[in-house]
Amino acid sequence: MARLTQYDRVLDFMESYGSITSMQAMRMGILRLSAIIFDLKKAGYDIVCTRRTVTNMDGSKVSIGVYHFGDVELKEDVENA
Repeated sequence: MARLTQYDRVLDFMESYGSITSMQAMRMGILRLSAIIFDLKKAGYDIVCTRRTVTNMDGSKVSIGVYHFGDVELKEDVENA
């Protein structure tokens, strides 16, 4: 069985959950999500980044990027996908 590339893993995750964040990608061992997204966009995928404000572990509000396909409506709770 062929091993999935990082590109395949990101696309599979986005198709399954509708979006992906850098933290979710890191849990899959993908450390440069923005580079993967850049290459996927260059290959013709319609991927956009929407900024969301979330609360981090110490209770501070921070802004994160949520990558999703251009025709997908984001879920409110993006970090728990």
